[in-house]
Amino acid sequence: MSFQTAAEFFQKRQNVIHLSTGSRELDNLLGGGFETGSITEMFGEFRTGKTQICHTLCVTCQVTDFLCLIPC
Repeated sequence: MSFQTAAEFFQKRQNVIHLSTGSRELDNLLGGGFETGSITEMFGEFRTGKTQICHTLCVTCQVTDFLCLIPC
């Protein structure tokens, strides 16, 4: 790790892509979807859809030509 300027950090943030969850409301809650290059933790009771969201994101990452990828 090394020091980086605000301009360097800003440039890196320009390359971040948001992966859509398929739900407009959930994407809004997440600030546009799940960010690439970051770790997102999900938690909740069983049967609330955590695994379903993970499976959806796996497919989203593989078929990027057909799904909406929203750059920052």
